Amino acid sequence: MATWELSELIRITIGSCIPCLKARATRQHNYLVTQVQTLLTECLWQLVGVDVAGPYGRTSASASSSNNTTPTSDSDKDHYILLIHDYVSGFTVARPMRNSKATTVAGVLDSVFLEHGSPAVLLTDHDRSILSSKAVRTILARHGTRHYILPAYSYQLGFWERAHKDFVEVTRALQASRPITGPDASTSIVENAYIADYLVAVRAYNHTPRLWANVSPFQLHYGYSGRLPGQHPEMDSSIDWDTLNLRYSTTDIVDFVHKNVPLLTDAKEDMKTTLGEYLELWRIKQQHHLQRYASDHPNDYEPKLFDLVFVTKRADTSIGNHLQTHWSGPYTIVQLQGSSMVKAIQGILLEGIGGVEAGEDETTAVVPLIYGASESFSLKNVTHAAALQEVVLNYYQRSQRAYLDSDGTLRTMKLTTTSQPDDALRVARARDATALQHMRQPSPSALRSGDETSRDSATEAVASESSAQLQAEEELHDRQEEGQPDSPTIWATPSPGATDGQSQQGDELSTTSHPAVSTKLRDYFGSSRRPLFGKFMEVIPSLGSVVISTTSPHIGLASVIDDAVGDDYIRLQALDVVVENGMVTTPQLTSIDDYVALYDTVIYVRPSASTWTRTRGRQLQELMTKIQELLQDD
Repeated sequence: MATWELSELIRITIGSCIPCLKARATRQHNYLVTQVQTLLTECLWQLVGVDVAGPYGRTSASASSSNNTTPTSDSDKDHYILLIHDYVSGFTVARPMRNSKATTVAGVLDSVFLEHGSPAVLLTDHDRSILSSKAVRTILARHGTRHYILPAYSYQLGFWERAHKDFVEVTRALQASRPITGPDASTSIVENAYIADYLVAVRAYNHTPRLWANVSPFQLHYGYSGRLPGQHPEMDSSIDWDTLNLRYSTTDIVDFVHKNVPLLTDAKEDMKTTLGEYLELWRIKQQHHLQRYASDHPNDYEPKLFDLVFVTKRADTSIGNHLQTHWSGPYTIVQLQGSSMVKAIQGILLEGIGGVEAGEDETTAVVPLIYGASESFSLKNVTHAAALQEVVLNYYQRSQRAYLDSDGTLRTMKLTTTSQPDDALRVARARDATALQHMRQPSPSALRSGDETSRDSATEAVASESSAQLQAEEELHDRQEEGQPDSPTIWATPSPGATDGQSQQGDELSTTSHPAVSTKLRDYFGSSRRPLFGKFMEVIPSLGSVVISTTSPHIGLASVIDDAVGDDYIRLQALDVVVENGMVTTPQLTSIDDYVALYDTVIYVRPSASTWTRTRGRQLQELMTKIQELLQDD
């Protein structure tokens, strides 16, 4: 073999190693590309960002007891701040709140919108407990405001984050400037001092002109310059002070002192600028920032349609599993969303195969629904799999369709035609066949040592005394969980001889009968709009529910980790089933990435993966065995 042929073989082999590519994937600042970002709007107070800051100023009960002080109620104090940031001007509205309940946030939003006007768009982070609650949605509907959220772990896309950093820095400076010794030390620490200092920091931000524009956010928002406390009132020539003093009486008892204190101030030059000039200066500032960033962080990757990428939805600072990769994929880019986000579908898609085509605008791909739901990702959470994409295209030039199998292996199949219209179905058949071969059936845990075995045998007599009581408690727990006296699905566990040769049967799974597999299972088990054990779901299962996935990449037990991926899709985490001394445990399968599936292709098991009773564990084993038998009968 020639040297160049060996080098080509090594390059293709390394490029096909999915675990190696995931392990080398790194998070990059890809949200800045080689062009200036375009503004989403050029109008004031039409697109605002909202965030909740806090809690601040809370004292724990232990601290109060150690200081021999009586703990006061926190219900009459402000511990949170709702920040509303304008997209164009940067003007920030801050409102203190006593708590972060959804009703409190909704009331504050209503008051701000009534005062400043109703924006067209409200942008928030991925919070789903407060800002996406029913109370907030009701207020937004009343004001005709649409709500958009950032992708998970994409806080850098929030245009308000840079301003929040300035707020915190100014607040810390104000806190540090208070005296801790001397005659004023007793008055340096007051109730809600942090909240008050934070509001001062917001005011300073609103009244400070930008370095690249001679206008402040306050001037852009209101059209006039705001007065600060350090400016003496009588220096303002817009008020007729002589007539005012003649008609009304002042309450300032030290006014005579103010009149006699010499004031040395520089003449203030009136600076007027239009919104168009401000926007032009903003673009110039962005261009300078982009050039500086490009020189400091060279990055020549621009996402394109049908690029293969690895994605992540975990933060860099996650605790634990630091030796494991948190990147999943590959995904295929199907839509370019501006300069900072993309939409991608899990799997390998090829243009011109299976009805996948590029749109007329060259930013959106036309993808049949059978390929699955697309998800939005920040470019910071995306890394280009260039080596893998080169290998896939190399196979395509040889009339071979490369796809990622359910076991994580890159495999190929011969293209039947140039366009292969049934590509999605052929790939699904192959992936389901592999997933059935690797179906995770309940398995015993590892054998223990002789000492542990003898110790367990010595305690069997003690454990048997309470076995009857334990069984009664478990049966009661099962009846409470199901909400009915008997289990809706009971099968006899097959004999060991009936399950021999299951792997050989999985190899012989016929692809011609694949479309009838889900129908056969559905006819046998039935479906329900209520969460019933052993029934297909007709509604989206709740977050944390344990289900059985019946399609690739994993046929077996799984947990719902996201119930809002799309209209009909949920995100699942594969689970293993381990049996030890008759008790079932369901640890996560880290070898399988979390994946997206249609909610009506899963069978409901129970609301959570904790505290498996013996009865429910036995029924789970019978259920999974029956599913495997029905699939292998085909």
